[in-house]
Amino acid sequence: MNWIWVLFLIIVLIVLCILFVGINISFMTEYKDKKFHLRLRVYILNSIFGKDIKFNKKEQSDLDNTSEESTEEASEEKTEESMSFEYTDNGEKSIKELISRLKAAFRKYLSYKDAFFAIRDKIRKKLVFKYLNISIDYGDGDAHTTAVATGTMWGFIYNILAFITKTATVKKHKEIVNPRFNERVFSLSVDGILRVRLVHIIYAWILFNSNYKKILNRRTNPQEKKKGV
Repeated sequence: MNWIWVLFLIIVLIVLCILFVGINISFMTEYKDKKFHLRLRVYILNSIFGKDIKFNKKEQSDLDNTSEESTEEASEEKTEESMSFEYTDNGEKSIKELISRLKAAFRKYLSYKDAFFAIRDKIRKKLVFKYLNISIDYGDGDAHTTAVATGTMWGFIYNILAFITKTATVKKHKEIVNPRFNERVFSLSVDGILRVRLVHIIYAWILFNSNYKKILNRRTNPQEKKKGV
């Protein structure tokens, strides 16, 4: 019987290590020449012993255009069928059902948003970016519009960075927007390392799911909220 307890303790120690040991997620994304590349590397101590996950998406060749067009036509027909309403005796009922579904979807969206913002401060110190780099090269062939677009991109990057820094701890970050005047080019690259513990992911999910259900219930049944008050 002693070996059973020893085996049990070993399993418990392994589970605790998996839960509490910090996991590093190294990522690199790049969009250039209409090609998208994504590389993820998950490791604990040293990136040499990590595992790569690669995803490459290239622009489809002209030979696939025919099959794409037929697929799009079929999907459009299905969409038209699903979006069509018969304005007969049941037409009013169909419209009411559509409005009801849209309201339900909007309530879910607001509930997701509120649940996320409710836990954001609690998970901020648990999600740590060791570094985060964002680089953009842009040019549309005209110097004036390129300059305007570059300024807009800087504003967009600052907004994204503000959101990230309120959600996670960012130790180092670097942003670059290179205007390429009199050229037509667009390339985007984002790379960094995110450090997190599995136990924190589980904790954040439980907290988020609990808040989401409470918020959605209050929005779906406002009368219960009034009774509680």
